[in-house]
Amino acid sequence: MKNTNKNSLTNKTMAVSTALLLAVGTITPVAATKTNSNEHGEDEIKHVELKMTFKKGLTDFTANFADFLKKEPSLLKMLTPLETFMEEVKEEAEKVQTQGTEQKKEEAKTEQKKDTAAAETKKEDASAAVVKEETTTYTAPAPVQEAAPAPEPEPAPAPAPAPAPVDPGFDHYVNAGVIGHEFYYAYTASFLNAIRNGSSVLYYSPGDDAQADYSLGEIVYDYCGLSSGGAYYTGHDANGTYLEIAPLEFSNLYQSVLNADAQWAAYPSQVAAALYSLDLHCTDREMVDQINNYICAHYDYLITDMANMPSFMNTGLGQCWHYAKLFADMCNAVGIPAWKVENAEHAWDNVIVDGVTYTFDPTYNDTSGQWTAYSWQ
Repeated sequence: MKNTNKNSLTNKTMAVSTALLLAVGTITPVAATKTNSNEHGEDEIKHVELKMTFKKGLTDFTANFADFLKKEPSLLKMLTPLETFMEEVKEEAEKVQTQGTEQKKEEAKTEQKKDTAAAETKKEDASAAVVKEETTTYTAPAPVQEAAPAPEPEPAPAPAPAPAPVDPGFDHYVNAGVIGHEFYYAYTASFLNAIRNGSSVLYYSPGDDAQADYSLGEIVYDYCGLSSGGAYYTGHDANGTYLEIAPLEFSNLYQSVLNADAQWAAYPSQVAAALYSLDLHCTDREMVDQINNYICAHYDYLITDMANMPSFMNTGLGQCWHYAKLFADMCNAVGIPAWKVENAEHAWDNVIVDGVTYTFDPTYNDTSGQWTAYSWQ
């Protein structure tokens, strides 16, 4: 019982002490300690400090007041109504404290919601910034489209052919088919055919006595290489005008024609052999010089009445018309146009090189000892 009374006294003293402290404003209920700070850490520290201050003040006051009541027992009776009042005050204080705690919890929840909302907003802002940055810094490449094939270029116009150089070097080919005898008079060919057929009567047109005489002389001297054709006479019959060779002379002329035919048949190959001994890969100008030099080196000038071209090739002896004839034949065989030119006293050549006609005199070049004495004139 003693302990009970003691506890009862203590409880009463605590109640009265609390009431008195509240009355004089020495302490403030915890619910009234809400500050304006928005920082949770500072609120918590102040709350703890206030609890400690309140508890110490209450303890000290209660001890002092209990000692005082022990000395004044009569006051205990006065404390009963006060104790009831203090119990009510205590309950009200606890209610206020509970309300403060609940309010603090609600405020904490509100702050937590605000913090959560702020964090969500910050997170959304960060995500939006990332998306914006990705959108800004990265652009998806456009799909690659195959380029349309380039149109075919127009063919360039063919360049104009370059002008052919003067005297281009090339291979000269030998054409022996253009080499042979040549007849200048109208009846030479027909008279030869008649003689080969054994006829001594050679017909020609009336009034062409001079042409008939020159044609027979061309057969005797140039084709057969004879010094004389013998005697002949002219006449007329039902077939026309003719000249007739005496029987003895005709027999010799007939045989000479047959021999000449064989010689002339070999002549082209003899000229071709002479050309093949030269350098055929050269310019036309160089080719003409080679032909001139070849004739001057292999033949000698000699006046003779018994020499046709085959004889000149075989003996190496002849006169101006032999030189001129061989020069023209060799040029024509390699495609260089040339021809013999003669008058009553002499024979020489004309030749065309690069479109220009030049005069050559191989006989004079040989006899002068200077092979180019009369060249390219």
